[in-house]
Formats: sequence, structure tokens, C-alpha cells
Amino acid sequence: MTNLDTLNRVIPFKWRVQSENKLQKTFKMIAYVDARDVAEHLDKIVGRENWCDKYEEVKGRLFCSIGIKIGNEWVFKSDCGTESKVDKEKGESSDAFKRAGVKWGINRDAYRVGLVELKGKEYNGKNYPIDANSKFLKGQALHDYCNEIANITDLDNYNLESDEDDELTELKDLYEIKREFLSSEQIINFDRIINKPEPKSYGKAILELQKL
Repeated sequence: MTNLDTLNRVIPFKWRVQSENKLQKTFKMIAYVDARDVAEHLDKIVGRENWCDKYEEVKGRLFCSIGIKIGNEWVFKSDCGTESKVDKEKGESSDAFKRAGVKWGINRDAYRVGLVELKGKEYNGKNYPIDANSKFLKGQALHDYCNEIANITDLDNYNLESDEDDELTELKDLYEIKREFLSSEQIINFDRIINKPEPKSYGKAILELQKL
């Protein structure tokens, strides 16, 4: 049986520039993982044959659902993506895939790491990130340096927050998608679960919606 707790294991983060202060020659870096990292993580933790992904467009928004086989049943968690400035279609599907992964706990820690600030140095009229020895940083060297500054190794010891908020968000998103197909009685029932604090009912309600 798949141990879903291990999905929270830290994936080595990559880092990109979130913002640059050209006057002070500094950069604020943000952690991320790409879609390939998430797929490889799923392969490693649950096995290639025990997960899948599917996509659907709802009201102009692209949703990705990642399904994991738990026992003899497939359980899906979904989220939508945003378009990329570089590649609209590919960027949106990739973002949706990664966001769906977050619903399973994958890369959730990246949102708790915060930003890392690096100094910069000019070269040919443009500033680039540097390390403490004024050496230019790029590629894996940049990722490793930022991970070192952020103490990424300590993430394994973080106390993970409750999944209740994530389940409620997933329930609301799924409910919005399925609402038009529900009966009046079903709508009343799901409204009651969503609007009243009944965390133990979230998981069951999600499974019911997924089967509709």
C-alpha cells in the first residue's frame, strides 16, 4: 500500500529570479520545481503504474487531476493552472500539473521557504547573481547556493500544517465544477458541508463528487 506521507519528502528546489533591484544590484530568488521533477517524484514514491494525470477545461480554465491508486481505488486531486508568458498552452498545463501535485503535498514546502536575497554584479551592462566570493551563479550552482542559504535540509524537520484547509479548498473547487450536474438535494448537502466546520466530512464529500 502506498505511504502517502512520503509524498511530502523534499524535492531539491530550483530557484529563479522573482524581482531585481537594479540600483542596489540585488536579486530576490523564489524556490520552485518543474513538472518533470513532480513526475519523477511520483514515479519514485508511488510507482509509475500507480499514478496518472488527466486534463479538462472548465469555464475557460484548464484543470489537471492527479490520480493515485490507493488499494483498489483511484483517488484524484485537482487544481487549475495559469498561462506562461513563454508558452501559453504548455505553461498552463504544466502549472496545473504542479498545482495538483501540491494538493497531494508535493512541493508544498516551497511556499514556506520564503525568498532568498542575492547580491549581483554587472557584466556587459547587465546584473547577474553572485555568491559570497563574487563568483557568478547560474544553473545548478545557483540552485545549490540558494538551497544552502535557505537551509533546505531543515525542511524535513518542519511540522507540516493540517491538511484540512487544503481539503476544503479542493472540495470547493470540485463542487464548483460539478454543481450544475447535482440535484437540489445534493446541492443542499454539499452546501451544508462546505459552510459548516465538519473537517471529517471533507474527504468523503470529495470522493462522492469525483464519482459523479
